[in-house]
Amino acid sequence: MRGAVELLRGRAVEAQHEALNGLKYAPRYAWCAATLAEASWRQGDLARAEVTFRRVIEAYRPEQEALRADAKGKLAGVLLDAGKDPGEAVRLAREAIAVRGERAHLREVLGRACRAAGGEACADAERARP
Repeated sequence: MRGAVELLRGRAVEAQHEALNGLKYAPRYAWCAATLAEASWRQGDLARAEVTFRRVIEAYRPEQEALRADAKGKLAGVLLDAGKDPGEAVRLAREAIAVRGERAHLREVLGRACRAAGGEACADAERARP
């Protein structure tokens, strides 16, 4: 929880420290790992953020689908920032929106991903907007 609070305060280094500390005691705690992934992303360590978000997505239990969707949306943002496959980012953002459609930042990530992918992906995203 301390790591999440530090992220809210905009203190990614401190959040990373708290997340790593928490993972020492609970290495399978996906929410703590998600905090580490986001802290890494905010510090520009896109490779670590990508690997960690991918592990987090796999680690969340079925009843934690909303948290998994949040992680998918963030992974899509990491992929875009890293200049990686925008098609995967589009897919991840769409999957996240299917669960967390009320989250405006997911639509923003989908828009970025569609623009990066170009062509029909953007048109599909615009047609799907509420």
